[in-house]
Amino acid sequence: VGKERMAATLHASSRRPGALVTVNCAALSAASAERELFGYRSSASAGASDEHTGYLRAAHRGTLVLDETGDMPPAAQTALLRALAERTVTPVGDKRPVPIDVAVVSTTRRDVYAMASAGTFSAELLTRLRGVALWIPPLRERREDIGLFVARTIARVAPDATLQLDAARRLLTTAWPLNVRELERVVAAAALRAGTRAVAPSD
Repeated sequence: VGKERMAATLHASSRRPGALVTVNCAALSAASAERELFGYRSSASAGASDEHTGYLRAAHRGTLVLDETGDMPPAAQTALLRALAERTVTPVGDKRPVPIDVAVVSTTRRDVYAMASAGTFSAELLTRLRGVALWIPPLRERREDIGLFVARTIARVAPDATLQLDAARRLLTTAWPLNVRELERVVAAAALRAGTRAVAPSD
């Protein structure tokens, strides 16, 4: 529905000097959660060291986007709760805690409140994450945005492209069940298929 762009807008308007860092929570595994979130330090036998910053340290003084929080495995929930509560992370393989200052944006398509009640999502983490809640309606419920997405996509992939009236009408009346990403892919493909002529409904 454009939640990534919403997060980017929130980060930009916050004027925080750090980076915008996005975590795909569904990709975190129980085995790798702490390494991915906190980073790690290890010493090689030849004296060289191997270091990975981790998402939380990479977002220091910036914004951490937890994408699809409802898909986060329990081990990652526990690790994240500890870091947010203590405002520090200890990289795996190190004993020294590192202070962190992160703003957190959490996105999900799941009902995490029901999950917390059912015990399948950490109620403590939900409490820690809960702040201002924003509901972003699906694209079919905000058709006034479709023209903006179409114009931006065309400007990116085919700046000289134009649309036939019937093609524009088709874009505005389609349900777009896969939301913004689907709209942008269709528009980009249609503009490239049309080439130098105006984009037609058949494109």
